Amino acid sequence: MSSTSSHHKKEPRKDPEWFHRGYYKYWMDIQTRWMDNDMYGHVNNVVYYSYFDTIVNHYLVHHCGLALPGTEAERKSSSEGRKGLMGVVAESGCVFRSSVEYPDIIQAGLSVSKLGSSSVTYRIGIFRKPQQYTPTTRTAPSPTPVWPHEQTAEIPGFGDTVEAASAAGHFVHVFVDPVTRRPGKMEDRMRRGLERLVVVHETDSQHKL
Repeated sequence: MSSTSSHHKKEPRKDPEWFHRGYYKYWMDIQTRWMDNDMYGHVNNVVYYSYFDTIVNHYLVHHCGLALPGTEAERKSSSEGRKGLMGVVAESGCVFRSSVEYPDIIQAGLSVSKLGSSSVTYRIGIFRKPQQYTPTTRTAPSPTPVWPHEQTAEIPGFGDTVEAASAAGHFVHVFVDPVTRRPGKMEDRMRRGLERLVVVHETDSQHKL
Protein backbone atom coordinates (compact mmCIF):
# COMPACT_ATOMS: atom_id res chain seq x y z
CA MET A 1 0.00 0.00 0.00
CA SER A 2 1.41 3.33 -0.97
CA SER A 3 0.51 6.78 0.08
CA THR A 4 1.07 10.12 -1.48
CA SER A 5 1.42 13.45 0.17
CA SER A 6 0.95 16.82 -1.38
CA HIS A 7 3.13 19.76 -0.52
CA HIS A 8 1.50 23.12 -0.79
CA LYS A 9 3.84 25.93 -1.63
CA LYS A 10 3.16 28.96 0.49
CA GLU A 11 2.18 31.84 -1.72
CA PRO A 12 3.96 35.14 -1.16
CA ARG A 13 2.15 37.71 0.91
CA LYS A 14 0.12 40.15 -1.12
CA ASP A 15 -0.17 43.52 0.50
CA PRO A 16 -3.34 45.59 0.18
CA GLU A 17 -3.34 48.31 -2.45
CA TRP A 18 -2.64 51.05 0.07
CA PHE A 19 0.91 49.73 0.44
CA HIS A 20 1.64 50.94 -3.11
CA ARG A 21 2.22 54.43 -4.46
CA GLY A 22 -0.53 54.25 -7.05
CA TYR A 23 -3.18 54.23 -4.33
CA TYR A 24 -2.42 57.76 -3.12
CA LYS A 25 -3.58 61.09 -4.53
CA TYR A 26 -1.81 63.69 -2.40
CA TRP A 27 1.86 63.78 -1.50
CA MET A 28 4.29 65.70 0.65
CA ASP A 29 7.91 65.30 1.68
CA ILE A 30 8.68 65.15 5.40
CA GLN A 31 12.19 65.50 6.77
CA THR A 32 12.86 63.08 9.59
CA ARG A 33 14.46 64.62 12.67
CA TRP A 34 17.31 63.52 14.92
CA MET A 35 14.82 63.13 17.77
CA ASP A 36 12.67 60.71 15.70
CA ASN A 37 15.21 57.90 16.07
CA ASP A 38 15.02 55.64 19.09
CA MET A 39 17.77 53.65 20.80
CA TYR A 40 17.61 51.02 18.05
CA GLY A 41 18.63 53.55 15.39
CA HIS A 42 15.36 53.83 13.49
CA VAL A 43 12.28 56.02 13.68
CA ASN A 44 10.20 54.95 16.66
CA ASN A 45 6.76 53.55 15.90
CA VAL A 46 4.85 56.31 17.70
CA VAL A 47 6.47 58.96 15.49
CA TYR A 48 4.67 57.63 12.41
CA TYR A 49 1.42 58.96 13.86
CA SER A 50 2.90 62.46 13.90
CA TYR A 51 3.64 62.01 10.18
CA PHE A 52 -0.02 61.04 9.70
CA ASP A 53 -1.09 64.18 11.56
CA THR A 54 1.25 66.31 9.48
CA ILE A 55 0.01 65.34 6.04
CA VAL A 56 -3.68 65.16 7.02
CA ASN A 57 -3.75 68.62 8.57
CA HIS A 58 -1.57 70.08 5.83
CA TYR A 59 -4.20 69.00 3.32
CA LEU A 60 -7.11 70.22 5.46
CA VAL A 61 -5.56 73.67 5.94
CA HIS A 62 -4.46 74.21 2.34
CA HIS A 63 -7.25 72.49 0.41
CA CYS A 64 -10.29 72.16 2.68
CA GLY A 65 -10.50 75.52 4.40
CA LEU A 66 -9.61 74.32 7.91
CA ALA A 67 -9.28 77.45 10.06
CA LEU A 68 -6.80 76.97 12.88
CA PRO A 69 -7.53 78.78 16.17
CA GLY A 70 -5.96 82.22 16.35
CA THR A 71 -5.40 82.55 12.61
CA GLU A 72 -6.83 85.15 10.26
CA ALA A 73 -8.97 82.46 8.64
CA GLU A 74 -10.51 81.62 12.01
CA ARG A 75 -11.19 85.29 12.82
CA LYS A 76 -12.84 85.76 9.43
CA SER A 77 -15.09 82.73 9.99
CA SER A 78 -16.11 84.07 13.39
CA SER A 79 -16.89 87.53 12.00
CA GLU A 80 -19.11 85.96 9.36
CA GLY A 81 -20.99 83.99 11.99
CA ARG A 82 -19.67 80.63 10.84
CA LYS A 83 -18.84 78.24 13.64
CA GLY A 84 -16.28 75.76 12.40
CA LEU A 85 -16.26 72.14 13.45
CA MET A 86 -13.31 70.46 15.10
CA GLY A 87 -11.82 67.21 13.87
CA VAL A 88 -11.15 64.63 16.58
CA VAL A 89 -9.43 61.29 16.07
CA ALA A 90 -11.80 58.39 16.64
CA GLU A 91 -9.54 55.60 15.43
CA SER A 92 -6.06 55.05 14.06
CA GLY A 93 -3.78 52.17 13.18
CA CYS A 94 -0.53 51.36 11.39
CA VAL A 95 1.18 48.33 9.87
CA PHE A 96 4.98 48.40 9.53
CA ARG A 97 6.93 46.68 6.77
CA SER A 98 10.42 48.25 6.90
CA SER A 99 12.19 50.91 8.91
CA VAL A 100 13.15 54.49 8.14
CA GLU A 101 15.75 56.47 10.03
CA TYR A 102 17.18 59.95 10.36
CA PRO A 103 18.31 61.63 8.10
CA ASP A 104 15.88 60.01 5.63
CA ILE A 105 13.42 62.19 3.80
CA ILE A 106 10.11 60.37 3.63
CA GLN A 107 7.26 60.81 1.21
CA ALA A 108 3.81 60.63 2.77
CA GLY A 109 0.87 59.74 0.54
CA LEU A 110 -2.75 60.51 1.43
CA SER A 111 -6.10 59.24 0.15
CA VAL A 112 -9.64 58.90 1.51
CA SER A 113 -11.19 55.44 1.66
CA LYS A 114 -14.50 56.43 3.25
CA LEU A 115 -16.34 59.74 3.45
CA GLY A 116 -19.47 60.27 5.51
CA SER A 117 -21.46 63.36 6.46
CA SER A 118 -19.47 63.99 9.63
CA SER A 119 -16.52 61.62 9.42
CA VAL A 120 -13.70 60.66 7.08
CA THR A 121 -11.30 57.70 6.95
CA TYR A 122 -7.87 58.51 5.56
CA ARG A 123 -5.26 56.10 4.27
CA ILE A 124 -1.65 57.18 4.68
CA GLY A 125 1.44 55.55 3.20
CA ILE A 126 4.97 56.31 4.38
CA PHE A 127 7.63 55.76 1.70
CA ARG A 128 11.36 56.29 1.65
CA LYS A 129 12.31 58.85 -0.98
CA PRO A 130 14.46 56.96 -3.52
CA GLN A 131 16.63 59.75 -4.93
CA GLN A 132 17.92 60.85 -1.53
CA TYR A 133 20.54 58.12 -1.56
CA THR A 134 22.55 59.37 -4.52
CA PRO A 135 25.82 60.94 -3.34
CA THR A 136 25.25 63.99 -5.55
CA THR A 137 22.15 65.05 -3.61
CA ARG A 138 23.90 65.36 -0.25
CA THR A 139 27.43 66.62 -0.25
CA ALA A 140 29.52 68.35 2.36
CA PRO A 141 31.14 71.74 1.61
CA SER A 142 34.19 69.75 0.51
CA PRO A 143 34.02 67.35 -2.48
CA THR A 144 33.69 64.42 -0.03
CA PRO A 145 30.11 63.04 -0.03
CA VAL A 146 28.23 62.90 3.24
CA TRP A 147 27.37 59.31 2.50
CA PRO A 148 30.51 57.17 3.14
CA HIS A 149 29.64 54.52 0.56
CA GLU A 150 31.86 54.36 -2.51
CA GLN A 151 29.14 52.90 -4.69
CA THR A 152 25.45 53.72 -4.58
CA ALA A 153 24.62 50.06 -5.11
CA GLU A 154 25.85 49.39 -1.57
CA ILE A 155 23.26 51.70 -0.08
CA PRO A 156 20.14 49.84 1.12
CA GLY A 157 17.10 50.79 -0.91
CA PHE A 158 19.02 52.48 -3.70
CA GLY A 159 18.43 51.29 -7.23
CA ASP A 160 14.80 50.31 -6.75
CA THR A 161 11.77 52.55 -7.09
CA VAL A 162 10.78 52.15 -3.44
CA GLU A 163 7.25 51.38 -4.55
CA ALA A 164 6.26 49.52 -1.39
CA ALA A 165 5.45 51.54 1.71
CA SER A 166 7.63 51.29 4.78
CA ALA A 167 4.41 51.71 6.74
CA ALA A 168 0.76 52.23 5.95
CA GLY A 169 -2.03 53.26 8.25
CA HIS A 170 -5.51 54.63 8.63
CA PHE A 171 -6.85 57.59 10.54
CA VAL A 172 -10.52 58.41 11.24
CA HIS A 173 -11.58 62.00 11.83
CA VAL A 174 -15.01 62.82 13.25
CA PHE A 175 -15.99 66.48 12.97
CA VAL A 176 -17.68 67.74 16.12
CA ASP A 177 -19.00 70.95 17.60
CA PRO A 178 -16.14 72.43 19.67
CA VAL A 179 -18.51 73.16 22.57
CA THR A 180 -20.93 70.24 22.71
CA ARG A 181 -18.52 67.68 21.17
CA ARG A 182 -21.44 66.29 19.19
CA PRO A 183 -20.84 65.25 15.55
CA GLY A 184 -21.90 67.80 12.97
CA LYS A 185 -22.23 67.90 9.21
CA MET A 186 -19.00 69.07 7.62
CA GLU A 187 -19.01 72.27 5.57
CA ASP A 188 -19.28 72.09 1.80
CA ARG A 189 -15.74 73.32 1.21
CA MET A 190 -14.34 70.69 3.54
CA ARG A 191 -16.32 67.95 1.84
CA ARG A 192 -15.38 69.07 -1.68
CA GLY A 193 -11.73 69.01 -0.75
CA LEU A 194 -11.96 65.53 0.74
CA GLU A 195 -13.93 64.19 -2.21
CA ARG A 196 -10.91 64.86 -4.41
CA LEU A 197 -8.98 62.21 -2.46
CA VAL A 198 -11.60 59.46 -2.44
CA VAL A 199 -10.53 56.12 -3.89
CA VAL A 200 -12.82 53.15 -4.36
CA HIS A 201 -10.93 49.87 -4.40
CA GLU A 202 -12.25 46.36 -3.89
CA THR A 203 -9.63 45.57 -1.26
CA ASP A 204 -10.91 48.38 0.97
CA SER A 205 -13.73 46.09 2.01
CA GLN A 206 -11.48 43.04 2.36
CA HIS A 207 -8.63 44.37 4.47
CA LYS A 208 -8.54 46.35 7.65
CA LEU A 209 -5.44 47.53 9.43
